[in-house]
Amino acid sequence: DVTRLTPVDTGRARASWNVSEEYANLAVKPKSYEGSGQGVAGKISGKKDVIISNNVEYIVFLENGSSTQAPSGMTKLAVANAAASINNTSI
Repeated sequence: DVTRLTPVDTGRARASWNVSEEYANLAVKPKSYEGSGQGVAGKISGKKDVIISNNVEYIVFLENGSSTQAPSGMTKLAVANAAASINNTSI
């Protein structure tokens, strides 16, 4: 969800989302990766804390609404959507 909600100019911010367990993956995709629009999801066991990270130098500005393409709070919205989805899942 956070990838989908990330505004796109070159695609670098959208492509630089990382998901991993226990630690923040601070990799930033190189310029050659721009435009792909795909973040990276690591293997998630469901038994540890999940860390969603993006180390693009301007991600905080995007989060705070610097782009007209996305409302501020895109990561908070994505986490709220994920929590709602988990709470609505039958076990």
